Amino acid sequence: MPLSPEGVTSTHTEVCMSDLLDELDRKWNRLISVQNVVKEARDLLWESSDNTNEDIAQSLTITYSLLGARILAVGHLMDQEAERLGYEMDDDIGIYPDPVLWNCR
Repeated sequence: MPLSPEGVTSTHTEVCMSDLLDELDRKWNRLISVQNVVKEARDLLWESSDNTNEDIAQSLTITYSLLGARILAVGHLMDQEAERLGYEMDDDIGIYPDPVLWNCR
């Protein structure tokens, strides 16, 4: 069962997804995973006392932001596809479009 970025597991058992929505979900989850790795690397470099890592950490900060923009774009596409299929997004879960938390109309 997929997890939201905060690690919340859905108990919703009925998942109705198109091939496009399924592919967008996989892409969104990969982007989240990569963004988490970039954040960990960036945080480790910022915590080190060596100033030679500052440029790399700054580059990772930019990469993290760019990944965030891609995540939002894919999430928007997921919302559009879900709406086209007749799903209703649960607004209580925040900006993270986890398809397992969609309710089929």
